[in-house]
Amino acid sequence: QTSFGDVDLQVWSRILETESLSEYPGTAYPDSWDGINTASACLLVLDENLRLPEWLAYHYHALPLRYLVISVDPRSQKSPSEILDRFRDQGMIIVEWSDYNFTDWEQLPPTASRDKRIWRHRYRQRRFYEACMTHLHHANRTWTAMYDADEFLTLKDTSNTTRELVSKEGWFIRYVQENNLTEAGCFSFPRVLFGAQEIPSDELHSDHPDELDAVDPMRFDTLRFRYHAEHGHKLNGHGKAVIDVSKIREHLPLYGKVPNPHRPLSICDRAMYHNVKSSPFLVHHYLGSWEAYSFRDDSRKHAERSREAWEYRASLDHIRNDQLSGWLKEFVALHGPERASVLLHEAGLSPDYRSA
Repeated sequence: QTSFGDVDLQVWSRILETESLSEYPGTAYPDSWDGINTASACLLVLDENLRLPEWLAYHYHALPLRYLVISVDPRSQKSPSEILDRFRDQGMIIVEWSDYNFTDWEQLPPTASRDKRIWRHRYRQRRFYEACMTHLHHANRTWTAMYDADEFLTLKDTSNTTRELVSKEGWFIRYVQENNLTEAGCFSFPRVLFGAQEIPSDELHSDHPDELDAVDPMRFDTLRFRYHAEHGHKLNGHGKAVIDVSKIREHLPLYGKVPNPHRPLSICDRAMYHNVKSSPFLVHHYLGSWEAYSFRDDSRKHAERSREAWEYRASLDHIRNDQLSGWLKEFVALHGPERASVLLHEAGLSPDYRSA
């Protein structure tokens, strides 16, 4: 197995490569889309094209996400570039990486063992986060989301007032600024896993914008699935984090300093992994339908991502949570149904799709 010390340090210089914005000459970047008033994200994907439109649209709206560094796992069958270009046209700065930008290894052969593939996946996560945070630090960014394409940031409180708040554009940055939280270096927060129980069809359609008739509401996990495990349930797993990368200078270089994706740096509070009371934030983790869950070639298949594993999680229905039911109407109201339809094109699986 390759250790951090075995990696050619010349690879590390590649993380400072910045994609030229002149590649998209028709795009204007307002001064307000700086690292203070907008957010960034580090996202590692493996055949997440089904989830990306909803994830990008929600975080573009909610954080507001304006700078994304995304790396595509070499095992991916389809490139997300066409989806990413839609959001580039919307003005988002998106830097696409491959393993070349932060590693020097060769692709694993198809015959590689499951253990080797899992080890490579976890090692890739750590190296990518090190490289991405360093890149964004040098790009003068601040708050950076460090979670996956099936996870959506929200607030812990589930009152109607908070539900309305998190439906608004830019609620995350505004919440941080208005609550004097800008001095924090990292927000660690727990996850809650949403099962596969669907809400009644009439409720689903009532939260779907009438003008967005080109996109079926069944395609949106944030609208379709609203029942999650109780807080502290073992299936929720470890928490995730949002880091202010402007405050990591004393930790540079980050080479070899990311222990895992749940606590990317030591400035993130280990105690907040599971403790809902200690953090105002929460991340919703969506299991999705069996069809979506089994769609990609995940290294954990045949065990953690088997049909049995999905069914065990799918029945989770301890708590109903409607908190993210309002963002889509706000998004469509801001951008119009025609533009929203373009950005959300092919979000999720068609309701007619059936897995073997």
